[in-house]
Amino acid sequence: MLKRIWSVLLGICMTFSGIACLITGIVIVVQVFARLFAGTAFTFVEEVAQLAVIMTVFLGLGEAERTNQHLTLEIVFSVFPKAKFYLMMLGKLIMGVYAGIICYSAWLMLPSAQRITTPASHFPVRFVYYAMIFGSALWLIQSILNMAVLVQERRKEV
Repeated sequence: MLKRIWSVLLGICMTFSGIACLITGIVIVVQVFARLFAGTAFTFVEEVAQLAVIMTVFLGLGEAERTNQHLTLEIVFSVFPKAKFYLMMLGKLIMGVYAGIICYSAWLMLPSAQRITTPASHFPVRFVYYAMIFGSALWLIQSILNMAVLVQERRKEV
C-alpha cells in the first residue's frame, strides 16, 4: 500500500514537473515569435522560464533518484568492483545529505519569501520554494529507500 502511495506521489510530482517544462517551452516559443513577427518582446518571459526550469528540476529529482538516473562514474566501478557497494552507498548518502540541506535551506527562506512576487509577471516566489522543499524531501526519502534496497541486495549476495 505504501509503495503504491509513494508511486502516486512521485507521479504527481512528475506531472507538475512536466507541466513546468511545457510552460518553459511555450513561453520561449511565444517570445521568439513575438520578437520575429511582432518586433516586440514580453518582459515576463525570462522570469517565467527561469522559475519553471527551477520547478522542473526540483520536482523531477525524486523520480530521477528512483530510477537511478543521476550521474555515476561506471569506470570507477569497473576499476574497483569490490568497492561498488560502498561507493554506491557513499553516493546515496551524499545525495541524501545534500537533499536535506537544500530542503532545510528552502524551509528557512520560506518565511521571507511569502510575500515576494517577481517584478514582471507578479508570480509568487513562495511556490518555487514549495517546489524546492517538496522535491528535495522526495529526493531525500528516495535516497534512503535506495540505500535500503542496496543493503538488501548486498545481503542476498553474501
